[in-house]
Amino acid sequence: MTEMGRFYYIVYDLLPNGSLDDWILSRTGGPTGRYLSWKSRYRIAVDVAEALAYLHHDCSPQILHLDVKPDNILLDNNFRGVLSDFGLSRLMQNDVGTVFSTIRGTPGYIAPGWNYGISVKCDIYSYGKVLLDIFFGKRYVCLNQEGIDIYKRHSEGGNSEREQRIFHAFMWKRLRQCQIMDLFDKRLVENERVDEREAICLVYAALSCLQDEPELRPHDMREVIGILNQKIQKGTELSRLLELGSTT
Repeated sequence: MTEMGRFYYIVYDLLPNGSLDDWILSRTGGPTGRYLSWKSRYRIAVDVAEALAYLHHDCSPQILHLDVKPDNILLDNNFRGVLSDFGLSRLMQNDVGTVFSTIRGTPGYIAPGWNYGISVKCDIYSYGKVLLDIFFGKRYVCLNQEGIDIYKRHSEGGNSEREQRIFHAFMWKRLRQCQIMDLFDKRLVENERVDEREAICLVYAALSCLQDEPELRPHDMREVIGILNQKIQKGTELSRLLELGSTT
C-alpha cells in the first residue's frame, strides 16, 4: 500500500490467471478451457485461509474483509490464491470483538445474524462457503431473480433457513459416513485422483465454518489452517473421520 497526497492505493502484482470464480464456476472450465486440479484447489484454500489469518491477527488495527467469495480470489502465475477487493473491509480496534455496520457483503456469502454485528466470524462463515464451491466445482448457493439464496441439495432447491440446515445436515451425514467422494466436482473424478484425507479435512472445515451460531464456528482462521494442514489432536471427531476414511 502506498500513499499519494491524501489518497491510499493498493498496488497488486500482475495476476494473469483471473479469479477462482473463472476457473471452478465457469461453464467453459476456465479462461483457457481447463480446470483446476485438486492440488491447486487445496493450495488455494490454504492460501486464502492464511490471508484471512494475517488480516485478523497480524494487522493492527485488525481488518475484516467482509466480502470473501471466489470472484475476489485472484490467481497468480503459479495458481496461488491472492485475496483481493477490500472495498467493504472494516478496520477493527483490537479490543473490540464485534461492531455494527450497514455495509453488506455479497448475497449467498453473508453470515447469518449480520445485522446483529460483524466480527471475524463473518469472514469465517464466508470462507466456508468458498470451500464448498471449491469442493463441488460450482456455486452450491445460487440466487434467483429476486436475489434470494437458493440452497442446492440433490436436484431440489430452497431459499429458507430450514433448507440451509437440511443441506448442511445432509453434508455432515455424508461426511461422517465417509461418503463424500461421489459428491465431488466430476471433472476431478474423471481426470485425477483426489486425496481423500484432504477432501475430508476440507469438507469438515467448510461445515464447521458454516455453523449458524458464531460461537460454534472455529475460534479463528488459525484453527481452520490447522484443520487443512491436518494438525489434528487425537480423539477428536476429525481424527476419527480421517482414520475411518483411510480404511474405506
